[in-house]
Amino acid sequence: MRCTFSRWTAISTITIGHLLLFSAYRYRYPQDSVHPAAEYTRLAFLLADRIGLPFVGSASQHVLSPDDAYRQRLSSIRPSDNRTSQKLLGIADSVYVISLPRRLDRRHDIEQLSRALEFPIDWINATDFKEEGPGRGKEIIDDLMERVRWQRFSRIDEREAREGDKPKNTEEKGHWIENAFPFQWAQDALEYRHDASDGDVGISGADYWDMDNDEAREWRQSNPLPPLSAAERNELMPCSSAENKINMKTKLTKAMISCWHSHMLALREVIRKKDEVAIIFEDDVDLEWNVERILRHTWQQVPSDWDIVYLGHCYSREHLGTLVRRTSSLRQSTYPLCTHAYVVNYRSARMLYSFLRSPDYAYTRPIDHALRELQLFQASKIKSYSFSPPVAIQIKKGKSDIVGVAEVGWRNREDLSDSTMERVAMFERIMQDGLEIPSMNETRG
Repeated sequence: MRCTFSRWTAISTITIGHLLLFSAYRYRYPQDSVHPAAEYTRLAFLLADRIGLPFVGSASQHVLSPDDAYRQRLSSIRPSDNRTSQKLLGIADSVYVISLPRRLDRRHDIEQLSRALEFPIDWINATDFKEEGPGRGKEIIDDLMERVRWQRFSRIDEREAREGDKPKNTEEKGHWIENAFPFQWAQDALEYRHDASDGDVGISGADYWDMDNDEAREWRQSNPLPPLSAAERNELMPCSSAENKINMKTKLTKAMISCWHSHMLALREVIRKKDEVAIIFEDDVDLEWNVERILRHTWQQVPSDWDIVYLGHCYSREHLGTLVRRTSSLRQSTYPLCTHAYVVNYRSARMLYSFLRSPDYAYTRPIDHALRELQLFQASKIKSYSFSPPVAIQIKKGKSDIVGVAEVGWRNREDLSDSTMERVAMFERIMQDGLEIPSMNETRG
């Protein structure tokens, strides 16, 4: 009886789906026009696939075998198989996408992704270091660059450096200069690491460098930047690391600072909304088609003290990490790079934000290197985990706003088993060419 009930329940479900599609398209097409049966059939197939039901033959023939009904019942046997809450992508209160407003091409792609996977977007307008005008991106990033230069050699934390603060045993090791400048973690970051109380993060450290409020503006007036010659202003600064190390091989760029600043804006929004769990994407991301199912199943096993979960990474060795118990793809992070897809919680967002705004550390290197470095030092000791294989990858189409290489078209050693954006592209080609999506019998044959 259970098998028979499942079979007819499934048939009823797909029939209702067809009726809903028919109603939608009767609304879309005028009554005096001919209803596009081929398009209707294609969308019915996609609906069946979306809810996990077989779709066999033409629009007028739908047959579930006993085996298909049995498999359908098995696919929903666990509590995590079905949506039990309104969490986005199965786990999140908000999904943020960092994107330059002028990159309409990327925003279009992300909107297609969100439509396909049914999650709304909270846009974070990325800081554009090319945007001219008072208070615009170029002015913000130029000021941040000069604040980094001023902080590195003249100050420690939030005060002027004294003679005793300057390291005396500077030495060169390859392209690194160790003990190159005064360094100190912000006190509020160290305190929060040991007392994660739920309170306002307030304004501190590098917040004063860019925030647009009375307190920050008054601070900037009281702490003006020293005058620089044109040559000094145009001289490239090297990136630096935590604990006063300078990397002479890698120069700090405005694109790096823009990226760091954009992710700080995202973390500020997570903190403001007090999201229990938040996903942060960059606007060049693609996801596994069944990403929600993967996340819902895996999230039950994520250790309770997690700080970051990387859904994707690049140039990394995450496959070497220790598997989290009772998961097949979640591992302890080893060397995660790239920030195109990661998850934070309210507590960890506040902690990360506090460390990243530490004046001696803020905006000193690529943001992904900074997040990885925070896993290594005892002062911060961020606990992070990575999906490997990843459930999110970067798609490089067109010019990168960070590295500036035109038409790069690469994927960073990672791939998806079932790309959502590839499905979207296939569907668009089929619609454009007026072709039929093959039936399940044809694909099985």
